Amino acid sequence: MNPARLSFKDVHVTNTDMDLPGIFAVLAQNRWRIAACTAAFALLGAGYAMVAPPVYESDVMIQVDTRADPTSTRSMLDAVSSINDNKSTTAAESQILSSRAIVTRTVDKQALFIDAKPRRFPVVGTLISRYVEGVTTPGIFGVGGFAWGAESVSVDTFEVPTKLEGKQFLLTLEPNRRYTLSGPALDAPVSGEIGKLQSFPTTRGPIQLLVTSASGEPGVTFDLYRNSRLKTIERIQTNLSIQEKVKDSGILVASLRGNDPLIVSDTLREIAKQFILQNMERKSLEASNSLDFLKRQLPVLKTQLEQSQQRDTELHRRAGVVDLSEEARQAIGQMSAVKAQLLALQQQRRDLSARFAAGYPAIVSIDRQISGLEEQTSLYAQQMARFPDLQQEVARSEMQVKVDAALYTALLNNAQQLELVKAGKVGTVRLIDTPAIPEDPVFPKKSIVVVLFALFGLLSGLAYAFVRNTVMRGVKNPGEIERALGINVYATIPYSKRQQVMLKSERKVRNATLLAESSKADPAVEGLRALRMTLNHGRDGLPNKIVLVTGATPGVGKSFVSANFARVVASSGKRVLLIDADLRNGRLHKYFNSGHEHGLVDFLEERTGFSSVVQHDVASNLDFVATGRRPAEPGELLLSPRLNQMLDDCAQQYDLIVVDAPPILMVSDAAVLAQTAGTVFMVALSEVTKLAELEECAKRMDRSGVRITGVILNGSRPHLGEYGYGGTYGTA
Repeated sequence: MNPARLSFKDVHVTNTDMDLPGIFAVLAQNRWRIAACTAAFALLGAGYAMVAPPVYESDVMIQVDTRADPTSTRSMLDAVSSINDNKSTTAAESQILSSRAIVTRTVDKQALFIDAKPRRFPVVGTLISRYVEGVTTPGIFGVGGFAWGAESVSVDTFEVPTKLEGKQFLLTLEPNRRYTLSGPALDAPVSGEIGKLQSFPTTRGPIQLLVTSASGEPGVTFDLYRNSRLKTIERIQTNLSIQEKVKDSGILVASLRGNDPLIVSDTLREIAKQFILQNMERKSLEASNSLDFLKRQLPVLKTQLEQSQQRDTELHRRAGVVDLSEEARQAIGQMSAVKAQLLALQQQRRDLSARFAAGYPAIVSIDRQISGLEEQTSLYAQQMARFPDLQQEVARSEMQVKVDAALYTALLNNAQQLELVKAGKVGTVRLIDTPAIPEDPVFPKKSIVVVLFALFGLLSGLAYAFVRNTVMRGVKNPGEIERALGINVYATIPYSKRQQVMLKSERKVRNATLLAESSKADPAVEGLRALRMTLNHGRDGLPNKIVLVTGATPGVGKSFVSANFARVVASSGKRVLLIDADLRNGRLHKYFNSGHEHGLVDFLEERTGFSSVVQHDVASNLDFVATGRRPAEPGELLLSPRLNQMLDDCAQQYDLIVVDAPPILMVSDAAVLAQTAGTVFMVALSEVTKLAELEECAKRMDRSGVRITGVILNGSRPHLGEYGYGGTYGTA
């Protein structure tokens, strides 16, 4: 009765490249998973946007005068001192604005290293406080001290030992403007009075605390920290951003971010104030140094001017009236201007040489200018040499008076302007826009956060869908099985919603119902009818009437197929015997609401005859043999010769014998039972059973000398982008 052994050709499961229709199919199959993942992340993003601490940003606009210093004159003594030479560069001023010196002044002025804030209930406390005005009853039913509203505290002084910096202290308000302080190094809570500087001894050194004001009901608690001064400075420098509005415009925009809009605005305002103040202080110091130099030079230049005037007066008295030609007067004026510029440049070079090397760019530039002016002076001197001797002498005298007068006047004007700078009234930077208190946070932007989270969820859902399709993907259409294993798919059983409803009911009442009995027009039943027709068509070539139904693993629906297929064949007028040979976990008896105390096991153990274990007419033309009690060694029992004898006898009485066997990959029982079967069907559950499992099943059966007749693809669902066997015809 054993079928001829047909060699199973070893084939390896290979993955083919996914084409565009395949991609759309994966998306369609997993659309609800992708949608659920996207929605879940969107909700997560909305929750995060609600509870995340808001970040506010305030900005200030400052103009940097990149021209020559405003204290300089446009005269030939423009650069008589170092202050008149220096120009404010935007890049340099931006570095100064964010420097530790400026930020340190701000931190010390506002005591930003002190952090005092209401103690909030985790997660929801801060969220609730945004919508509550005024102070509230602290805690939960008066316990815990949590603040729910606009409670606040102002602390001007909080000095702790270095080892306690960054540690949490708890400040709790008490009646009559008092408070208690608890925290590390304090053996017990200490009490203090609002408005008074208090000193509390600890094991690590004294703590000094000055609470200037507080708003809240007695019992409300505040978290109090004395942070490291240096770390506070570094944190502010990190949150401070400075950029030039437009390149080479001299307009700086400084922005600062933080969690408290008022603190952010006040801190940035103080930074701008300290920046402008230090600019004035620096200019005042430079002006003071230059003014000292000018005050030393003014008496010398005044004496020099008086001597030049005296010599010129003496010359005119001695020579009388000398009528200079127009050419001589022009030469005097031009040469006077050139000499004045030359003297100014020489003075500036001496000043720079005291501070810089000879190769300094400014000195090199001045040297080029001096060389050019000296050439002009030489040309004018040659021009004046053509005049008569008396005119030359008078011209030189008048020229010296003009040069000395110009130098003295310019120096005097510079000295007066430097007096203003020294007084701190002039600087090279000025405030354009003051920082405003921000109303809306720059982060998180709720809509953007939700969109980004949703996008991440969408990408995660897509990734999951394709990974699942690649790694956990089961067979979905007959073509996959036939191409990979070379085994024909005899039938495709569509997914049945009705069967799922019946399964849920079965779990409650502990009984099952045959789908082929209760829903004869169900698509799954139509698929079984197609299997019946296929089997009838090739019946003449079958070795015997025995059809064995098994599967790779539990849960693929082999028992469903066995019971309903037997019922479908019986409904066509054929005499059918259904045998539950899954001696370890048989459950076919539930479909017929019958017992399984007596069955195949009793017959094989020779405790009773076949007529005692067969249940006649459980349905029209359908007889049934249950498993019986569970044996100690099911595999050994199936090797009994009584099994072959029984099947041979039954083949004379029935048109078809359907045997429900255990899963192939679980136990070897199916291979034993298949030795007697003329037809062996392996049930694969669509999208669950993997090709590798089917391949292993075929190999095991092949090693046992059994050829799998075909595969029944159970639970097939039509998907977008795919075309497969079977369908849902007649379900509309």
